[in-house]
Amino acid sequence: GIDCSTPCPLGTYGVNCSSRCGCKNDAVCSPVDGSCTCKAGTWGFGCNLTCQCLNRGACNTLDGTCTCAPGWRGEKCELLCQCEISTAEETCSLGTPELFCKDGTYGLNCAERCDCSHADGCHPTTGHCRCLPGWSGRWGPNCSLPCYCKNGASCSPDDGICECAPGFRGTTCQRICSPGFYGHRCSQTCPQCVHSSGPCHHITGLCDCLPGFTGALCNEVCPSGRFGKNCAGICTCTNNGTCNPIDRSCQCYPGWIGSD
Repeated sequence: GIDCSTPCPLGTYGVNCSSRCGCKNDAVCSPVDGSCTCKAGTWGFGCNLTCQCLNRGACNTLDGTCTCAPGWRGEKCELLCQCEISTAEETCSLGTPELFCKDGTYGLNCAERCDCSHADGCHPTTGHCRCLPGWSGRWGPNCSLPCYCKNGASCSPDDGICECAPGFRGTTCQRICSPGFYGHRCSQTCPQCVHSSGPCHHITGLCDCLPGFTGALCNEVCPSGRFGKNCAGICTCTNNGTCNPIDRSCQCYPGWIGSD
């Protein structure tokens, strides 16, 4: 600008904003010297390279080296720190010291032993048991607390929260899905059932057809010679009489009378 109060437009820098920035990957370009401030996950000249750090490792924007999160080591933070049985700790070559107890132990210096049955070890800090499948009715320390989940729900071994089976909802999974919904977490919308007794089944999403109708949406009449619920009945009309698919009553052929 005339009084030098207006910054350069995006993508330009230098005297009279005459130079174009070379920053990549949405990096921020300095309007003064064109230097690039890389966004997380990129590095190098112009921020043109992608970081290779794993497991929440931080990437140096200049040379791409990784600073590992606690508990991880390796050039790309790909290796999990393991504790020494004597000291129960290891100082990672990259990152900070971190404690990882061996299976069956927990607590300060891994000095406490897990007291769990029907569990896959325990939490290294709290000692809470990680209950095995099939023992989902218990949770918490030593799997000692009862779950109150209903209708086939599973119980979190850490906090006792219920994970409802498909078709159910509520804190203890005590209620079926609201009308018009079904399935996992009641997140699926029912199809438009036509000749049905109501919305779809809360677990399967299938339409419950009224007698005389069939098909996924209950919009098809029973095939000839069939009647009733699920078209399971066999018509008994004789002499070319036609059968009502709902109640099995016979419509006689001209020249004939009688119930069948």
